[in-house]
Amino acid sequence: MQSATVFWWQAAEAKPLQELMQQRVKDEMTKLITKGTAAGLTAATLQDLKDYKDRIMNPSSHYDIEQPLFRNELKNAIETLDKLKIEIGYLDL
Repeated sequence: MQSATVFWWQAAEAKPLQELMQQRVKDEMTKLITKGTAAGLTAATLQDLKDYKDRIMNPSSHYDIEQPLFRNELKNAIETLDKLKIEIGYLDL
């Protein structure tokens, strides 16, 4: 008799794997914000990081990295990461 165990790759039949991965990233980002603010990090910086992640990692939102808007979003995301490095004490910028 076979086991009724369902593995993550089999669950992809019910939900595309991409949706499962997007939900996992969303869940991990929520954990980061919750644990980060509890540890004393600035909620606004963490929320900015999440917002940039949502926009930059959305493949349908940007088709040309030479466009000024996309370039500015990347620049702002890097600046947000630099702020986060300072907050956590990682000063090797």
